[in-house]
Amino acid sequence: MTAFRFGHSQVGNIMPRLDENWAMIGSGHLSLRDAYFNPGRVLHEGGIEPLMRGMMVQKAQNVDLQFADSVRNFLFGTNTMGLDLVAINIQRGRDHGIPDYNTVREGIGLPRCTTFADITPDKKLQEKLEQVYPNIDDVDLWIGGLAERHVEGGCVGKTFARIIALQYRVLRDGDRFWYENMDTALYQLKDRTNLPTQGTSMVDVLLRNTGIKWKGSPFIAKDM
Repeated sequence: MTAFRFGHSQVGNIMPRLDENWAMIGSGHLSLRDAYFNPGRVLHEGGIEPLMRGMMVQKAQNVDLQFADSVRNFLFGTNTMGLDLVAINIQRGRDHGIPDYNTVREGIGLPRCTTFADITPDKKLQEKLEQVYPNIDDVDLWIGGLAERHVEGGCVGKTFARIIALQYRVLRDGDRFWYENMDTALYQLKDRTNLPTQGTSMVDVLLRNTGIKWKGSPFIAKDM
């Protein structure tokens, strides 16, 4: 789905690997472009926990139209060449008949943009978009969504925020096995209130399944 690919903009070139003391392991950090289809670099160089610690201290890149070389030029490739994830995403959207940015906005109840300034307040980005798209109605959904100003407290703009919220809502409401859907008669009230998932957080999962010591949310980068 187009909106969920916003995370491709957050990817960095380096995957930090840290030991129990939160210091770089002897094998060093791992370059993303060296990690594609290369599980041996994980299995034989400390396992998964150093990578997990690295993720807990590494701050994600901003969601925008800037991309790391590891996905822009070296996706699934070698040290000298690879694929371009940005180009793949754009072409995949066109191949699958994803409507343009403005059509999707209108379809989810948002107003159409009439100028590139409606998409982003960044004047340099406005100029770049105009160079690529002669008509604002030609803007690809993925590009337009990434270019938007972020909603307050969020990491994506209004278009992607609404699409993602809608997708999660229909996945939940349309799943008869979802434990909160009481009208399916699959769960009694006592079953729902006693489910072990109630109150379980990501840090609980980490503590139960790894040797990592952690307090607080693992989604907030640890200051080193």
